[in-house]
Amino acid sequence: MAGAGQRGFGLQLPDEFTAESGMGIEAIGGGINVLVGNTILMESHGVVINEGEADIFCLQNEAKTVVLIAVDWILQGIIGIAVPVKDTSRETLGKLFEMKLRIAMISGDNQLTASRIAKLVGIDTILAEVLPGEKASEVK
Repeated sequence: MAGAGQRGFGLQLPDEFTAESGMGIEAIGGGINVLVGNTILMESHGVVINEGEADIFCLQNEAKTVVLIAVDWILQGIIGIAVPVKDTSRETLGKLFEMKLRIAMISGDNQLTASRIAKLVGIDTILAEVLPGEKASEVK
């Protein structure tokens, strides 16, 4: 917020704010609707993402989580977020594999992103696009 203020952007609290678990957020303020989240959120609100599909695919193929931004139901931005896989994660998983344990990854990311991340560490059982409230039941 401080950075936005330094750049001359006036910020205000939204009149309405909704968090949609595992998908993103919707905020309405000053008559402007802002959506920030995944493709499921955008599609559920009628945002057309066709023009961004190539960029979305490219980011997902690079094992990045894609966050879309729409203003008044028009796609305005695409952000790719990546968290590097730690060397200790690979080492730990290697030890678990040596113990002949079956390792699975449960992710809220889409299938392509989750598959790319899993490939980096050698996991072949992947459950993708699992909402936060569904993860515990998937583990069971």
